[in-house]
Amino acid sequence: NWNLSEQEKSADEFKDKIRRIHDLEKIEPGREESIKDDIKRVEIIESMNFGKSILEFGCSDGTVSIHIAKNSCVKEIVAVDIRKSAIKDARENLRSLVSNGFISKEEGKKISFLRGDINKIKLPHRKYDNVCAFEVLEHIHPTSLFSIFNKLFSLLKDDGTMMISLPNRYPNERYVKNNRHRWPWPDHKNYFSKLSLEFFLRDYFEGVLFFPLYPNEKAHESIYLICVCRGKKNLLCVT
Repeated sequence: NWNLSEQEKSADEFKDKIRRIHDLEKIEPGREESIKDDIKRVEIIESMNFGKSILEFGCSDGTVSIHIAKNSCVKEIVAVDIRKSAIKDARENLRSLVSNGFISKEEGKKISFLRGDINKIKLPHRKYDNVCAFEVLEHIHPTSLFSIFNKLFSLLKDDGTMMISLPNRYPNERYVKNNRHRWPWPDHKNYFSKLSLEFFLRDYFEGVLFFPLYPNEKAHESIYLICVCRGKKNLLCVT
């Protein structure tokens, strides 16, 4: 049985706490390496080529949108989450990071945090240069995955790019031994390998470029699957 209220409840209970990369002194013992993984993931995302208008789906506490807003090429970010608590956390997070000087007030004004169902919410623009889904597709119930992804795809400009990151179901064994693997999280409902994610995306895009988390590993071994998708195909071919 599945409904949006249950999704919100589960997501609230097991929410991502990526904002902790700005509170390193509060990290509990034994989590130091995991935090390094989080920091590295955000660094890779920051280095991507963004256009002027960004839609981030499933923004959680807003940390990634805040980092993207520091890019001078970016003029507007619409950050959406289904959870009321996520939007509250995101706005508090933004105020805190403006206050401590991590991001300027002008950069912060680029971001609009909106709560709602992506299939129903009224967005400021019809299409975006970049549509981002960072650590969110794994949380969507399988019965809704295609409809939501089709919606995200429809919000992307023809020459735009989609950015995705999610936990790798089959990372290198060292991540498992160090208890750094991220896929077996209670709220996760979908599990992807590099191969299955490529298979999922191939009907939507001409090309998908993957980024390993660290230089000394291959993308299919990484703890995260991080990719940029380019070259939109005709959505009518997707079943």
